[in-house]
Amino acid sequence: MLTQLRDASKSWVAAVLIGLLVLSFAIWGINDIFSGRSYVGLASVGDEEISDAEFHAEFQRRVNQLQRQAGAQFTLAQARAFGIDRQTLNEMMAQRALAGLAREWGMVVSDDEVRAIIQSIPSFKNAGGAFDRSAYERALKQAGYSEPAFVEDLRRDVLRQQVFAMFSGVTAPPGMVHLLENFENERRVIDYFVIPPEKGPEITDPGDEALATFLKEHERAFTAPETRGGVALVINPDDFLSAVTVDEGEVEKIYQARKADFITPEKRVLEQIRFNNEVEARAARAEIDAGKSFQQVAEARGLKPEDVALGEISRGDPSVPDAVFALADGDVSAALEGAFGWVIVRILSSTPGSEKPKDEAMKEIREALAKRAASELVFNKTSEIDEARDSGHPLEQIAADLKLPLVSVQSIDAQGRDASGTKYEGPIGDPAIVTAFFETSTGTESDLVRTEGNAYVIVRPDRETPAKLKDLASVREEVLKAYQRLERAKALGKLAEELAAKGKAGSTIEALAGEVGASLTASEALSRSGGGKVPSAMIARQAFGEISPGDFLSAPADDGETYIVARLTSIRPATAEEKPAPLEAIAERTSKELNADAADMLTNYALQTLGSNIDEARLARVSGGE
Repeated sequence: MLTQLRDASKSWVAAVLIGLLVLSFAIWGINDIFSGRSYVGLASVGDEEISDAEFHAEFQRRVNQLQRQAGAQFTLAQARAFGIDRQTLNEMMAQRALAGLAREWGMVVSDDEVRAIIQSIPSFKNAGGAFDRSAYERALKQAGYSEPAFVEDLRRDVLRQQVFAMFSGVTAPPGMVHLLENFENERRVIDYFVIPPEKGPEITDPGDEALATFLKEHERAFTAPETRGGVALVINPDDFLSAVTVDEGEVEKIYQARKADFITPEKRVLEQIRFNNEVEARAARAEIDAGKSFQQVAEARGLKPEDVALGEISRGDPSVPDAVFALADGDVSAALEGAFGWVIVRILSSTPGSEKPKDEAMKEIREALAKRAASELVFNKTSEIDEARDSGHPLEQIAADLKLPLVSVQSIDAQGRDASGTKYEGPIGDPAIVTAFFETSTGTESDLVRTEGNAYVIVRPDRETPAKLKDLASVREEVLKAYQRLERAKALGKLAEELAAKGKAGSTIEALAGEVGASLTASEALSRSGGGKVPSAMIARQAFGEISPGDFLSAPADDGETYIVARLTSIRPATAEEKPAPLEAIAERTSKELNADAADMLTNYALQTLGSNIDEARLARVSGGE
């Protein structure tokens, strides 16, 4: 987990916490929380069970994370429809299985190791590089974690990494890599024409009865969305900034400690020829002095352009001698001793370094400290809110007693829009808040929900309006236009199929384009990864089907209103100018995929060895499926 947390990777523990632990972090004596737990669970792996509460908390964290990543409404019902509940439980079981297997093999992760891992995570440090206990508590509360649960998850994840490390290092066989190289780097070219829209028939008004049927068949496009209305108690850090005083001495101290962070080093784009020893390097430099170019010297040593390219290097990078930063663009260095031997370097281009003015840097630090202090005030305020709610106080009283805004939300749909279709701004429009309005029963209060902007909100929906199909009279013009577009597209699609059939029967594509008065276009080289532009993604996919040069295709254009007829003209390997995927990159990616497969096999082995069980009825109930 150490590497994953440092890199904000896709580890399911790291992915949750890195996204939520956005402020400072403190390490402390945590011996008291390293203790065993027992559960009555909905699933088990070996002798360890997963409790209802553990699963529900992790499932909710996953849903909250997806809402923030998608930037749109994502409900628990949708999460279940996509199988997120099952995926969550499977990964929780896999983690426990691998940790259990590690323990059976004698692997351990001590308390000191876990503590050291937590201390090493840069994302958990404040602006001055120190840890902060209150920020840690706030972060765990935001993530829905207790201290024991977080530490235990971290310990299991480290054990899982240790097991995987024993079986990593699978290398893709060369034969497989070459087959994939040929497959991925294949290019195909088509000739195509777009059937002009005017070649479709004029679609007349079919009358109310036909339009009513069309409306019913396409009701999703003409249905007023379900909405909610109610109130929201908002606790926004920005509202507390005026109550914060920043210690200028601390600002200065942090600036001095982080001064290097505000300096952008000078950069050079470089090429480099490496030599076996000083004698060879000086002899090559003498050849350049005698009139040879840098490129000629490189070619004489059998080096290609990609062999000498270093890319952009910053001043201070130990991989190149610092002397190269004293040279101008186009210069070639003397023979220099670098970190990896003797070299000659050519400077292709340079970017000057810069330093952020102290007043700007101090302002940046000051604002960060103010936001952190405001967030601490918000955290304290949420504790007061929890106490008031435990005492049974309604949101109106809490807002009045704690001097917090209570926002009236007249109407909000699942996309966070009001009755006019305008998206709500600020905390109310946050995906997590929209979800809370739709997941909370009418007349009840939601849990405290955190937004992307670190505000906290409690919502109470007081009314709901179900989705309703609009009547034909109110949307007749829109329905007619949609009907005409669809019928015209159907006619053009039929025409495209007929033209493609003529091509298969022997007509040339030039003749077919002439029939409809369209111009013929030769495509760019198309690749399986989507390279090369044609006005129909479907045609591009069809071009890589089991077809041969000369075969005809037809498909709708991306605009949904016109159609394309095409003929495959050639199949060939990618040229150097088309930048084919390097063999090394394909080998590296394939090896990673094989290692991932090996990890899956190891996980299955662990589950089979330790034994596992799922209470399906309980899972459905806890995830909200019943």
